Amino acid sequence: MKHTVVLTGLVCLAVLSSTTHAEMIGPLGPNDKVAMENDGNYHDRDDICALAAQILFMDAWGFLDRLVHVGHSNHMGRTDDEMHQEMQKTASEAKELFGIADGIIYDHQAGDAGWKNLRDRINETSASSHLWILGGGPFEQIYKACAAADENKYQFITVVTHHGWNSGHNDAQNYHTLGDVADLGVPTARLESGSKVACHWGSGIDDIERLDSALNDCPKLNWFVSRVYAKGSPDFTDASMTLELVSETLMTGEKRSMEPWLAEELNARSCGNVGIKPRNSRQARGIKHQTSIPTGLFQLDGRHLAPGMQGRVKSSDVNRALLLDYAKPPKQ
Repeated sequence: MKHTVVLTGLVCLAVLSSTTHAEMIGPLGPNDKVAMENDGNYHDRDDICALAAQILFMDAWGFLDRLVHVGHSNHMGRTDDEMHQEMQKTASEAKELFGIADGIIYDHQAGDAGWKNLRDRINETSASSHLWILGGGPFEQIYKACAAADENKYQFITVVTHHGWNSGHNDAQNYHTLGDVADLGVPTARLESGSKVACHWGSGIDDIERLDSALNDCPKLNWFVSRVYAKGSPDFTDASMTLELVSETLMTGEKRSMEPWLAEELNARSCGNVGIKPRNSRQARGIKHQTSIPTGLFQLDGRHLAPGMQGRVKSSDVNRALLLDYAKPPKQ
């Protein structure tokens, strides 16, 4: 039987019975733990900044010590070298900036250690310590971990998704979907489709600048914005699960309605409201100008590209191509 429930706002799942009934108890219990899974190494660059946002949110709301597993680059069988390198960069910089302990962050392209760590974290759960597994990519690695874990522990975990693309993605060596995880008897949940509104500020360069100008000048937020520039647009929607889980705030509403709230929260929580003056800060933050288009990419027909930028770029990477042109050093 599949155990899937839609999460509509402040409340999240605790334990699901065999009848798919969910007792709504609120986001994180006093001893609950969090595990995250991301791709970002193929198809879409969003997790290059979404992973950064997830770590930032956990830290900002005071739950970073609950983080027991981070897996990245979990699109198996196909990878883009440049995207993979950017995911590694996000992960390694987050580890250093936030002081994340060894044995938590795993690169799935490096072998089986990642899903085995997640398996072990599942086996550590109990009635007093629930594990929330946030799926921001294909579910193959989560499936492996759950299938190898003690099935008696399933009642103490919830696997969460926020988008059908991730839930059903099964190309290359990603053989199992969220439905297969549910078929094991694992409780699963899906956020409302509108829950992404706080984590999707748009898709263009002007939208990055709006985000940039809304956030204060301090190391953690400067780093986050640098990873948004690396992605090429302020779309970090895979972090919406983390944000709703830690903030106890409904992530739905009209387009851009949640942006002021998120900026205010991050400025206060991550900056202590220092460096308050908004500014166009691409240069102030020391973000390096891009100098070349990533290699090994697919051919695009040139739509929406700035003059002279047509070339070998991904359709999902149009904004990065625009960024490359936009970020050229100003003429002296």
